Amino acid sequence: MRNMLKHITGVETYLIFSLFLFLVFFAGMLIWLFVFLKKNQVEYFKNVPFDGTENNAKFPKMPILLLIAMIISPLSAFAQDKPTFYVDSTLFTEWTMLFLIFIAIFLTAITLGVAIQLLLIMYNLTATEEEKQLGIWQVLLGLKPIAKEKDLMLPEKYDGISELDNPVPAWFNMLFGVTIFFAVVYMGIYHVWKVGDLQDEEYVKEVQYAGVQKEQYLKKIASLIDENNVKVTKDKKALDEGAKVYQINCASCHGKKGEGGLGPNLADEYWLHGGNINQVFKTIKKGVAAKGMISWEKKLNPLQIQNTASFILTFQGTNPPNPKEPQGEKFVEKSSAKGNAK
Repeated sequence: MRNMLKHITGVETYLIFSLFLFLVFFAGMLIWLFVFLKKNQVEYFKNVPFDGTENNAKFPKMPILLLIAMIISPLSAFAQDKPTFYVDSTLFTEWTMLFLIFIAIFLTAITLGVAIQLLLIMYNLTATEEEKQLGIWQVLLGLKPIAKEKDLMLPEKYDGISELDNPVPAWFNMLFGVTIFFAVVYMGIYHVWKVGDLQDEEYVKEVQYAGVQKEQYLKKIASLIDENNVKVTKDKKALDEGAKVYQINCASCHGKKGEGGLGPNLADEYWLHGGNINQVFKTIKKGVAAKGMISWEKKLNPLQIQNTASFILTFQGTNPPNPKEPQGEKFVEKSSAKGNAK
């Protein structure tokens, strides 16, 4: 979650901020409506007809109109190349976004609570005595009392079996309407205004972002690598980088394929100063002044030396043409091997 929040764009922050403001306003509108209904209760709704006359002036139309305006305004803004009220993503740190998400969850809980209270008030205002006896949840589910089951039977019978004329429950129709609304909004965001990325585009961006994170991590740990904790890398990209360093700095003495020249053969089993990764790393880092090999620790960073040492070990057993005669002792890997390298 935190990594995702670190690389959101300005347009995405605009969308998140707009949704946050909408949620705040929507919660406020519900609370206002709840207070209004609690004050007026049955007398207002049963005695004042909704006929468009001045008697209806007390009904809170303004928050509803503002809510509709808030729903429509982001659509026109996103239809442009850049939103009218563009929010710079640098203003939104990961902690700011996490705080907004927390507040949004809190407001959502309040909104749901108030919405349920509004539902109960409207139910008590509009429900018949029969519906009140049945209960709000049974009414919402479209259930009927068992005593009225005979009134729901269809006249047709098949093999003595009668069928009840049960309509589709209201909650199911509402849920179906929500799915249609979601589909329209989804198409607008991802296919019309193209505010959001489709799955393949999001995958490419996530892979690129992971690559950047990996490079930053490698740079961070590069200075921590030394001859005591160095490891053989099998990563192709790292080995390719090691090969470039070798060809530029080492091939003139040790041969392009490690066959040896002024320096010893790197492809045989014989080593002057040890042949494990720790020893090869130390030889490159510290050099061997007595043999004319310079120290590379001031020209190469520890990660480059690790990659180069790992690449050198890939010469083992390759049998390059025109190899230099073996020098030193045959190397046998030991878990506790310490010392210098070739």
